[in-house]
Amino acid sequence: MIGEVRVVDDVPTAFADLVADGFTLGSTPPYVLGASGGSSGAACFRALGQRELPWSRIELVFVDERCVPWDSPDANGHAIAAALGDALEQLAGYHRMSCDQGPEPYEALLEQLGRIDLVQLGLGPDGHTASIFPDSDEFGSPSRGLVARNVDRAGQNPHPRLTLTAKGLALAATTVVTVMGADKAEAFHAIADGAPLPGALVDGPETIWLVDGPAAGG
Repeated sequence: MIGEVRVVDDVPTAFADLVADGFTLGSTPPYVLGASGGSSGAACFRALGQRELPWSRIELVFVDERCVPWDSPDANGHAIAAALGDALEQLAGYHRMSCDQGPEPYEALLEQLGRIDLVQLGLGPDGHTASIFPDSDEFGSPSRGLVARNVDRAGQNPHPRLTLTAKGLALAATTVVTVMGADKAEAFHAIADGAPLPGALVDGPETIWLVDGPAAGG
């Protein structure tokens, strides 16, 4: 496993602390923050939305998106907006992915921003991160671009997706992988032991794994 592992009592609180500390240490605006979806993403951004941060300095981008209706609860852009609450309206930018538009406009946005200061990633029970699945084209034959379409051919994760590629994830200066729940323990330990799973692609300049007790499995 690449990076630092921190076993914590409360992953969302620890994530919010990390982001807040980044501003305490100082950063040049805009601060580009990357969000993923799923249960850990929503919980982490709900905790973050309760913090007093200079939201007007933050550009929020997405790691992946499900190709579902725009207002569906399954849409990461919709779920993270709900999690942020009042902080949403204060952001310098809230950049949702659009499956209808495809990868190219989002790739252009990321190239314009030039970096991601901190990105939050989750980990699935199958070892996937972002929407890069073990049985998918984007894992077996990674794209050269920053954003790609992808689908889980094993059928464990529904809906076609847009996702940052391994190259896109590498834009992040700090990568925080949030791992919550006993159902993630097997995948987490497999990656820690060197298994070739998508979660092992996480390899930024600074990578921190925030893992709760059930996921750490003792």
